[in-house]
Amino acid sequence: MNYCGPADEDEYQVKSHRHCSCSIVLSCSGIPCVCPTGPTGATGATGATGATGVAGATGETGATGVTGVTGATGATGATGATGVTGVTGATGATGVTGATGVTGATGVTGATGVTGATGATGAIGATGVTGGTGATGATGAIGATGVTGATGATGATGATGATGVTGATGATGAIGATGATGATGATGVTGATGAIGATGVTGATGAIGATGVTGATGAIGVTGVTGATGAIGVTGATGVTGATGVTGATGVTGPTGATGPIGPNFASTGFSGFLSTLTIATSTQLTNWSTASPYYGHANFNAVTGNFTVPTTGRYTILATINYSTTAAVTLSLGAGVNPFFAVQRTSPSAVNLVSGFLPILNVNVALVLTLRAVLGNGEITLAGDVSLSAGDVIGLFYNAAGLTISINIGSGTTGVVWSMHQIA
Repeated sequence: MNYCGPADEDEYQVKSHRHCSCSIVLSCSGIPCVCPTGPTGATGATGATGATGVAGATGETGATGVTGVTGATGATGATGATGVTGVTGATGATGVTGATGVTGATGVTGATGVTGATGATGAIGATGVTGGTGATGATGAIGATGVTGATGATGATGATGATGVTGATGATGAIGATGATGATGATGVTGATGAIGATGVTGATGAIGATGVTGATGAIGVTGVTGATGAIGVTGATGVTGATGVTGATGVTGPTGATGPIGPNFASTGFSGFLSTLTIATSTQLTNWSTASPYYGHANFNAVTGNFTVPTTGRYTILATINYSTTAAVTLSLGAGVNPFFAVQRTSPSAVNLVSGFLPILNVNVALVLTLRAVLGNGEITLAGDVSLSAGDVIGLFYNAAGLTISINIGSGTTGVVWSMHQIA
C-alpha cells in the first residue's frame, strides 16, 4: 500500500509502478492513489540518529485520506528466524498401575520416644457479648486550659528567580541521534517565609449549629494541664452476661494424694455359734456352743464356756435369735415383779447388760372371771445392737429367770439359738 500525505507535509517518498505514480496529492492521474506493492527490498542500514531539534509548533491535522485498494501480495520473503517454542502438549494418560509388591517384613519396633512437652494451654474462649452501655455519668467540671507554647519564628521566603524569555520555535529538523541527558541543575535556595500577621480579634461566639458528620480524628495536641477530676457519674446498669466461652483444655492432673490409713477389715473379727437345746430353771449363762459349719468360731471365742474375749478395741455388732418353750403347763399366775429375760452381758471388767429382751407374758384380768399373768408356752426373743468395747472385755449370753420358777427348754432342738458378734469399726 502507498500512502499519499496531505499537501502540507514534506519529505514523503514518492513511489511509482508502471504509469501510476503517487504524489502528495490524494490521486494519481485521476486514479485513487493505490499502487500494487512490489517485492520487498532489502532493509537499508539504519542511519545515525540525528540530534533532537527544537520542537516546532504543531500543525493542524490534515483530513484523513481515502483508504487505498489492497495491493497484490508480494513474493514470499526469506524464511524468518525460528519462532518461539510452542506450548507443551497435554500430559498423556496415566499408565496402568503395576501390581503391588510383596509387603516387607515388619521392622523392629523403635524405642519409645521421649514424652513430648505439655501442649500449650487452649485458646481463651471467645469474649462474651459486651453488655449495654451504662447511663453516662454527669460531666465533670472542665479543667483549666493548659498554657499554649510559644510559636517558633518562621523563616524568610526566598526571592523567586526571573523567568527566562521563551525562544522562537524552530523548524522541525530531521530526527538526530539522542543526545546524552544533561546534568540536573542545582535546586535554587528556598526563600525565607514572610512574617505571620497579627491575630485578629476573636469574634463573638455564634449560635451552636447542628452537629455535623464526625470528621477524621485530628493529630493529638499537646496535653494540657490536667483539670480537676469531675464527680463520679452514676454507675450504669450491669450489661447482660456474655455467652460462656469455649471450655479450655483440661489441665494437667494433679499429684495423687497420700494414701489414707487402712480401715478395718469389716466383720472379719468375730464368731457365729449355734446351741441346739438346753433345759434350765434358774438364771444361767448359755454354754456348750457349736461352731461347726455353717457356723464358725474365733480364737477369742470359747465355745464350751460361752465367753468371747474382745481382741481389739472398737465397735461391735451383737445379734441373737433365741427360741424357747416351757416344759409344762402354767398352773400359777406370776407375780407382778416376775419378768424373765435374755441378755448379752459384759462380765469383765465390770458386769453390765449390753442388749436384752423379755420373754413374752400373757397378762389377763377379766372381772369376776379370770385374773392371770403367765409366760407364753413358746416364743422367740431377738436381740440386736451395736456397742463400743475395749480389748479384754469378756462377753456372754445369759438367761435371767427374775423370779420365774418353771423350767424352759432353750432351743427346742431344730430351731435352736444363734448368737454372733463381729467388729465393724
